[in-house]
Amino acid sequence: MSFLFIVSVVLLNFVPYSAQSKLHSDSFIANCSIQHNDVADINYKRYNFSRDYNVSNMNEISWDQELERKVRKLKSCADLKHGPSYRIEKQYDEETVNAVHFFVYTTSGKESYFNDYGTFHPLQKSYIHCALTTPCPDGTTAVKMYSPRSSFSASDFKYGLPGSDCHEAIDLTNSLWRLCTEGKKKNNEQHL
Repeated sequence: MSFLFIVSVVLLNFVPYSAQSKLHSDSFIANCSIQHNDVADINYKRYNFSRDYNVSNMNEISWDQELERKVRKLKSCADLKHGPSYRIEKQYDEETVNAVHFFVYTTSGKESYFNDYGTFHPLQKSYIHCALTTPCPDGTTAVKMYSPRSSFSASDFKYGLPGSDCHEAIDLTNSLWRLCTEGKKKNNEQHL
């Protein structure tokens, strides 16, 4: 009996991750996991982008459990498209890349040196990242969902001192961190 258990454990270690997930779940979405560093890393990238290209209305991103409920409703690769109140970023999204490049080039005359363009939509406030149980034919193995905007164009960016065009409260006492927040003062040390 113990020999059978050992053999099955050893065999499972050689089964690809997507197949293992499929053994445990019939869901299209394998898991949605987040670590504090993931959100902090995204906000750091957003801050650097807003600083380098003078985006005055870049919002801070937070993890959103409501988005997990939305992403769990996706049943196949065909469902990986923008919804009425969210954007799905997977591999290459031409609309996203064009919006970022157009804004950067028209305001600075330079090419953007950043990648992961979906991260830089200034009006998004929520985020979730989920692995798929099986890769899509285009190679997509995970989905990033941002909310509340479903469209992305260069006109979403506002040019100016980072943080100067926020609708919500912002702590401008520390010039090192200027992202728009959800209506509350931020203690800047927690971001660094």
